[in-house]
Amino acid sequence: MFFFEDFVKSLDKTQANSEEFQKYGVEFSKIIVWLGTGIPLILLGLLQIYTGYLKNNNLIYILIGCGLIFLGLKHIKTIFSYKIILNLKEKNLTFQQIKIEFSEMERCYLKEAVVGKKGRLQIILRVITKDKREIIIPLIMRKKRIFIATIREILKDRFEVEC
Repeated sequence: MFFFEDFVKSLDKTQANSEEFQKYGVEFSKIIVWLGTGIPLILLGLLQIYTGYLKNNNLIYILIGCGLIFLGLKHIKTIFSYKIILNLKEKNLTFQQIKIEFSEMERCYLKEAVVGKKGRLQIILRVITKDKREIIIPLIMRKKRIFIATIREILKDRFEVEC
């Protein structure tokens, strides 16, 4: 990943996408990481349940297996639940289950911040609506430069980059 300043400089050269309906999913490296941890966790959970079944229905093995399967399914769910949809025809942005109208966006900031429990810096989009709600969108997607260029073109003076 680039440093944030290099990312911001590369945005000036990026053209905005003018398609009416744009969909953005998780970047490929994140898919590999989450599949690489999710599938083995599910397989280990199944093995634990099977081992518990063979040892006269040992409840501890079965509970550990269920926990591992739960964690594995949570990793895989993350891949499919992260999506951002830009609808230029209806003039809105949909992030997971949150729908934001472009006219309702008071300010939009592109910045680098710590999101989640891992404590790693990520590029985020911080949207403040007219009713003073703050929505933080982590940009762990493919084609993030095109997405940001499109948002910048739509919002014009309401879009800022915080360094």
